[in-house]
Amino acid sequence: MTDTGTACIATRSASAAGGMRADERAAADYRRVRGAMVDAEREELLRLRDEGVIGDAVVRRVQRDLDLEQLLLASDDPSQNEG
Repeated sequence: MTDTGTACIATRSASAAGGMRADERAAADYRRVRGAMVDAEREELLRLRDEGVIGDAVVRRVQRDLDLEQLLLASDDPSQNEG
């Protein structure tokens, strides 16, 4: 086995011992980053409304989409499903 292969296996073993696999970490990172992006989109949306660039109907439609995205992010989060 190559040094790279050995290092990869060691990393996976360490991750498994830590309780979270690399793909789980990547998914958690994605949810965290995308959640922050949704928050920023929401702030920008309200700024545009406050400046009169967009109307309330547009705000409601976009907010609905952002709400749905946040629900999807939460539903993909296994820690939200533990009870």
